[in-house]
Amino acid sequence: MNNKGDISVEKNSMSFWRDLILELSHIDYGEKIPELDEPFLKMWSDHYYAISRITLPDADFLEIGTGFGVLATGITRLSGKNCFTVEHPSRSYFRRSSYIDFLSSNRVHIIGSDLTEGLPFKSESFSLIYLCDVIEHLFFHDIKTLLNEIVRVLKPDGQLIISTPNLNRLGNM
Repeated sequence: MNNKGDISVEKNSMSFWRDLILELSHIDYGEKIPELDEPFLKMWSDHYYAISRITLPDADFLEIGTGFGVLATGITRLSGKNCFTVEHPSRSYFRRSSYIDFLSSNRVHIIGSDLTEGLPFKSESFSLIYLCDVIEHLFFHDIKTLLNEIVRVLKPDGQLIISTPNLNRLGNM
């Protein structure tokens, strides 16, 4: 990987992700955030660090499922690229000004979208898409719809990064 953006790739570390999680914990999400004890911080810092080591974008990218904004913010800081991200507009934090302002100040552009209705982007819009910690929340028929939409908006030879913390949950859906 090359140096990209505001922060050199050499600064990508588990402590980078831990510090970012702690920074984001000061945002008023309008809902309770997880307990930020050491096991939680270690698990999620390791998780985001592993994802970020797979690849970093060379161009603006898409993250599906913003959540609290950790992955989108971290990847934009490491790459210097813009992130377009979709989140269901029913989430309590979706319209919170502290959340929107923080994301915007980090080049994260959030768009409200119900994933069961498709993605609000033109075909072949992105060469890199992150689908992390979302797929386990969807029903099987919605996963098929979403994957078809990802194929539509992904450029030829583009990359899709998928992660899920709980594969067993897929069977429950």
